Amino acid sequence: MARDRSWQRISWVILGIGGLLLLGGLALGWDSLRHVLYAERADGEVIEIRREGDMHAPVLRFRLPNGEMQEVKDLGSGAPDFAVGDRVTVLYMPDDPEDFRIDTFERLWFSSTFVLVFASLWLVYGSIA
Repeated sequence: MARDRSWQRISWVILGIGGLLLLGGLALGWDSLRHVLYAERADGEVIEIRREGDMHAPVLRFRLPNGEMQEVKDLGSGAPDFAVGDRVTVLYMPDDPEDFRIDTFERLWFSSTFVLVFASLWLVYGSIA
């Protein structure tokens, strides 16, 4: 009698998807960690909330060490996370001030945590299957 190996193939596909999601979550976390460890800190201010379709993207202004003002737009979210006039801490890379993150848990770690939890569900399900 031949063994049915269709579930075995499906479980390998599920494990592969989980592995790819795991790599994506680690990459997101690594980028945030890079900003936490190596970026310069600056006090910034939200000067505008740009509406882009259904998304609300904060526009920030902060001062570089040489005195120059830098204006950057962050990624949008469904509901505005900030209001005009809010003070935020900006983590920016010294060689490229356009490469920045807002120093909040949600902006630094939420996406990587979410993807890693989702990846773990795929890996557990694939292991059980």
